Amino acid sequence: MLDREKQFVIPAVERDFFMIIESMVHQDQNIQHEGNGLFKSLRLRPECLANLKDVSKIIFIGSSATGKSHIQRAVISASNSDGLLSGKIIVPRRIVTRPLRPDDGKEIIHRSSEELKLMASNGMLGLYGIKTMEDGRTELFGLEKPEAGKLPIFFANNVIVKKPQNIQPKSLFEQAFIIGMYTPDDQREIRLRQRSPELFQGNASEAKFRLSEEESSRIVIPISHVIVKNFGNFESMVERDVIKLLQLVVLSREKKLLTEITDGQLKNHYIVLRHGKSVANAEGLIMSQPNKEQDIFGITSEGEDQIRLAAYVARNSGIKIDTIITSPLKRCTDSASNFAQAYGFYGEIKTRSELRERDFGIFDGRPSINYRTVYSADQDSPRGSIAYRAETPGNVLKRVTSLITEIEETNKGKTILLVTHADVGEITQAGLHGLPPETHRFFIHKLRNGQLRAMA
Repeated sequence: MLDREKQFVIPAVERDFFMIIESMVHQDQNIQHEGNGLFKSLRLRPECLANLKDVSKIIFIGSSATGKSHIQRAVISASNSDGLLSGKIIVPRRIVTRPLRPDDGKEIIHRSSEELKLMASNGMLGLYGIKTMEDGRTELFGLEKPEAGKLPIFFANNVIVKKPQNIQPKSLFEQAFIIGMYTPDDQREIRLRQRSPELFQGNASEAKFRLSEEESSRIVIPISHVIVKNFGNFESMVERDVIKLLQLVVLSREKKLLTEITDGQLKNHYIVLRHGKSVANAEGLIMSQPNKEQDIFGITSEGEDQIRLAAYVARNSGIKIDTIITSPLKRCTDSASNFAQAYGFYGEIKTRSELRERDFGIFDGRPSINYRTVYSADQDSPRGSIAYRAETPGNVLKRVTSLITEIEETNKGKTILLVTHADVGEITQAGLHGLPPETHRFFIHKLRNGQLRAMA
């Protein structure tokens, strides 16, 4: 399923949605993410995200005490309540022939070996196989057949990847997205002793087997597309990050990757330039409303340098700018004029109110830490920000969409530079990829001062 990692054609211009996600990848599990802090608890292979739209199933694997059951319950809950996942995913129950354990939840049911074999022969299982236990005996297990039309999310034991010859169907791994749960083995032992003390008191051989090198949590690292780092400070992030990743897969499978403006047939190429570092940025203030005070909040000398660098990159990358349109706020008009001069653009710079900053309501003129409050409200509800008299992401997208629609009606084959603000650029990009605009802080990499980014 996986292609090799794509390379940036123009390093300073992020070309599309998946490359933006890929830019957040870190190979060292201890490295913290930059930007919006997305997926801190996940370690992603860059090449695995290119073909999410082709995923037909998701398989979670992991050793004992890595947190599979906890995540499974969270995913089941999200499948019933999350606006992006509800009705689109399904978590088949696990069927075991062993006696049920005290910590087994409703997601695990018991059947006899004969009953399970009969279910398999009648096509009632989506996955079934044989697991070899610590004393050499074998256990049959299976997962219920998922409902047609929904993305199945299987939670399985490592045996399915360690001994795939013992697993049916043989096509299980075709178009599969494998997520491995990882917890250091010493921490697994602590969890297992807390969760299942009876193992160490009455079944020491099974406890030893679960903690053996053969059952090490490290098994999942080379065979998974995504590693869930469920330990230490990451534990508090895992549930959120996993749900967001599943949302990404679902959105991709629905092929919501192109704008609804023209049914995915944009006639022009759009590049966003975020303004250079402004006086308001330097002072840590939110200045979002286009009033007279904005006249004193232009860009700093550092911001001018950022814009000149962006112009240099664009010019030397062979990007031909046909039109420049800017937000009316001074930090953007300053940036547009500086860019034009450094780039060698001699045409008219147009000013359009549709590109103005998102209105942050009662927080305008107040410290920038208040951004967090609005973004949190966005995640609670598409219109959650109106509690602070702030503009909703949906409204931002609506006004920018109206501008792009207008451009599309009168132009073809042009490269349009839109000089605007971080939220406006990120929300627009989310919309152009069919993502709910209020999710821009999760799915879209932060637009930095003076950064160019291809929109579509």
